[in-house]
Amino acid sequence: MNNDDLREEKMSDAMITDHLYADERAVKDAGTTEEKWSARRTVLFCIVACGAFWIAVAALVFGYLF
Repeated sequence: MNNDDLREEKMSDAMITDHLYADERAVKDAGTTEEKWSARRTVLFCIVACGAFWIAVAALVFGYLF
């Protein structure tokens, strides 16, 4: 399918680009394996990240850092 065929279907430029490069992305992603985090690891990450943020905010508000 060439660009002219895709244009006749009234596709947007973004859809045409997505269609043209779909096979290339599929081949690129075929060799990768994605490691998913467990629920426990995700919750711990959120607690640590959010906790660090709020500790920094409290330190700035109450003047502990400066």
